[in-house]
Amino acid sequence: MRTSTTFKGGKSEILVILGDGRYEERILTYISPKFDDENVVLAIPSLPLPRKTGLAMLEGLVSILHAGYRLQAALFIIDKEHVPDIGRIEDKLRSMGCHIRSHEILLDGKGLIYDLLHGVHEVRLYVVIAGEATCMNEEVAKLATKIYRKGFSKEDAKRVKFKELMRRASMDAIKESLKGLSTILQRIKREYG
Repeated sequence: MRTSTTFKGGKSEILVILGDGRYEERILTYISPKFDDENVVLAIPSLPLPRKTGLAMLEGLVSILHAGYRLQAALFIIDKEHVPDIGRIEDKLRSMGCHIRSHEILLDGKGLIYDLLHGVHEVRLYVVIAGEATCMNEEVAKLATKIYRKGFSKEDAKRVKFKELMRRASMDAIKESLKGLSTILQRIKREYG
């Protein structure tokens, strides 16, 4: 699995939807090779995605479809602080004209998979709800504490060198610390690899 800054709509390309998520983009860049499948591409493009935060980021999914791109699957990463309950995600999808054909809840709601229909477009949407209480920094801090054997706060996690952290981290440590993200990436690998 690898990341790319271009999106062509290929069979094994997963469009990544992030708001102002440079932090999450860096995490994906360094965690994706751990999933050992060069066929799967996590595309983090500079397409005409609206720069928004929270659930409003999902509007990027519809924007891409309306722009004429072929999209089979997307990965949406959102911090827990923006999702008080998963019903809000479903409400947002419906308000954008998406029909939810099916959904699956993983890890008590840390990972979600939706099969959507928007007009004639069928899309599988993978959702990662990041963080124990607020954001992904908490999960990175947990991983850094495990790897470096010293305490990290969520503020400290912002200064962690991801490349080194991911190089040193075992898959077991990643799965234990970044539960939602690792579960969804494993599922993507299994379905598109």
